[in-house]
Amino acid sequence: MTYKILIPLAFLIVALNACNKEQDNTAGLALAEKHCGSCHLYPKPELLDKNNWEKVLPKMALLMGVTHEIKKQGKIDANELDNLPDKPLVTEKEWDQIKDYYLSKSPYRLSFPLSANVQSDSKLFVGKSHMPLSKKMPNITCVKIDTAKQIAYACDEVNQEIWVLDKESNAINHYPQHVAISDIQILKDKLLLTYIGNAIDPTLKKHGYVKTTDLVDTDKNEILVSNLARPTQTLSVNLDDSPDDELVINEFGLNKGAVSVFKKKGTNTEKPIIADSPGAIKTIAVDFDKDGKTDLITLFGQGDERIVWFKNNGNLQFTPTTLLRFPPVNGSSSFELTDFNNDGLLDILYTAGDNSDYSQELKPYHGVYIYINQGKTTFKETYFFQMNGAYKAVARDFDLDGDLDIAAVAFFVDYFEKTPKDFIYLENTGKGFTPKTLNIRKYGRWLVMDTGDIDGDGDEDIILGSHPIGATPGTLLKEWINAKGVLLLVNQKIKKK
Repeated sequence: MTYKILIPLAFLIVALNACNKEQDNTAGLALAEKHCGSCHLYPKPELLDKNNWEKVLPKMALLMGVTHEIKKQGKIDANELDNLPDKPLVTEKEWDQIKDYYLSKSPYRLSFPLSANVQSDSKLFVGKSHMPLSKKMPNITCVKIDTAKQIAYACDEVNQEIWVLDKESNAINHYPQHVAISDIQILKDKLLLTYIGNAIDPTLKKHGYVKTTDLVDTDKNEILVSNLARPTQTLSVNLDDSPDDELVINEFGLNKGAVSVFKKKGTNTEKPIIADSPGAIKTIAVDFDKDGKTDLITLFGQGDERIVWFKNNGNLQFTPTTLLRFPPVNGSSSFELTDFNNDGLLDILYTAGDNSDYSQELKPYHGVYIYINQGKTTFKETYFFQMNGAYKAVARDFDLDGDLDIAAVAFFVDYFEKTPKDFIYLENTGKGFTPKTLNIRKYGRWLVMDTGDIDGDGDEDIILGSHPIGATPGTLLKEWINAKGVLLLVNQKIKKK
């Protein structure tokens, strides 16, 4: 008799525990949406596996000021201390519910889509790498093709130098004493250089600056703006009714950053801040709403990842509208505006792949995306190519058949898969994109890329910059020890006259 009573009692206890667990998960979800979604897009548990949530959650607890979690972490570095709130943003019970929710709902491993059939193709591009070896292994942070002069620039952070290369990738000039350069813009008679700082490493210090130079005559060098928080790009563009250009500067920063307009007034420089937010990666200046004024569209990473349209209202006043928003683990890395379907509206080419923060694992949602403009600031995802650690993509008609192809590079690559996707050429067939790759792994680990007709034959060439130093699969560093740092991919599809 006792045995018969115990069986339903056991079932009752299990059912009650399951019910309580489900209530806790419901509460955890509500708290996560409220608190984790207050600073950035709410991240769903399935975006990371349990092991990585175990690593990420203590960092999130620090950002929320959860005392009992902070005590477990021991020593906290200066960058993290700078992010501590004045008082806890959640109670300890609420935090435990959030933590339990993520750990109970996340998968043991992430699920990846079936790998695309990537063709090995070397017919369209021929690789050339002739830059001399520097004293230390080159770490290229910026490359730029100057089509008018048929040359390219390559900026080496480690050796602090700028190389000038000809259309065959031969070094024709070399300029030392240049710290980490994140961006080059080619002006009429000079270069506009953005220095992210002494190195690209995360820091709270404002070592960044912007200057103009012609490289040869150092007396013409002029520092335009200094004391910048890790700036990634500078645009010289006219945004108002005055005849002179303004400088639009993206400060990626660390915990703090901004997109700002710098305007010269006499001997002083004013700094209207458009967006007081870290993570500014790239800004494109374009008349997005076709009202005659140049607007700004910016990609942000670092937490609140998003693409924002800053509508130009005149007098350097802007109204922000978020076009797309992504979860904080996306690792937003680049974007372009282009019209893929020839409907007169600008579409978005976007890459997700930065993998250098707390959750350093391969992610199935890293890759190349196309978002088609639906009108009224609405965009629809119409294409995705999974590419681990995708860092930049560009849309060009590389094969000169009248439609837009895509070239993309990846930095955080699964080099041990059957066909490592460190460089991908997505050929537009009219019915979709056919992925092709080149066997160029031995030449470097690709961080930066630029395109342009360097040899003047009517087609788009590509230059890649290698950045091997850092978290690197051990055996590969030996492969790259003698790499030149730069690879020029010369397009063989010569335009017929």
